Amino acid sequence: MSRIENATRAASSSDVRLWCEACKVGPQRREELLAEQRAVAGMWVTYRRSHRAGMRQAQAAVRPVYERATLLRAYTPNMIPGLLQTAGYTEAGLIAIRDRLSLPADDIAEAVAERIDRQSVLRSGRRRFVFIIEEQALTLLFEF
Repeated sequence: MSRIENATRAASSSDVRLWCEACKVGPQRREELLAEQRAVAGMWVTYRRSHRAGMRQAQAAVRPVYERATLLRAYTPNMIPGLLQTAGYTEAGLIAIRDRLSLPADDIAEAVAERIDRQSVLRSGRRRFVFIIEEQALTLLFEF
């Protein structure tokens, strides 16, 4: 359990079933939790795949979403949103991601440039942005 709680290992469906049994969770809620576990597992695979072509490509892949958005809302409890990051902050974050995922990415500088260039959406078009940033985002630095 401590490995799951400390995010060193993802919860498997059998982990969820065992937890539900230990906590006497009803069958309906158990099925909901198992569905959530499958969704999260799928997101993790998608996230890892998005970085296969490199960190820059992962950053470039989301640009169209930002360019189409007319209203963007971001809630970030423990980091500064990408559109508000400095180049140094972005670089530190991408290095932390690369190291955490054991990626062979050697295109950190290009990825940083892509993310910083994406900030142009803040000044172009008729867009609205709402950022909610918790205080800990100002004190924590990349505790993934």
